[in-house]
Amino acid sequence: MFEFEPNGIKQTTLHVLDASKKRMRLCILRVEYEENVFCETDTGKSEGSSFERYFYPRLDLLSCTLGTRLAASVKNDLNLPDVRIYYLTDSMTALAWIQRTRDWGVFVFNRVKRN
Repeated sequence: MFEFEPNGIKQTTLHVLDASKKRMRLCILRVEYEENVFCETDTGKSEGSSFERYFYPRLDLLSCTLGTRLAASVKNDLNLPDVRIYYLTDSMTALAWIQRTRDWGVFVFNRVKRN
């Protein structure tokens, strides 16, 4: 988990990223101090054949939903109530599924509504 000096912090942000073909890279903590910037990465990753049964938009959606859970966990564990969180994905399909308010298939419904 992340370790950083809590004194003298100017700004703290979380950056949550989505999946690549082989793993899920999810969370970067960026802490800005007066003199320097500290960045640390925490990955919720899975590799190998477990992803082969999903087509890539579903993999991207899984990564997005896992990213929201990881960000919430980091925010709570580090007691960062006012941290700004940036969620980044290049999957237009996953974004469309997340933004849609109805007519989800079962797979999408079970992932989006849980978060």
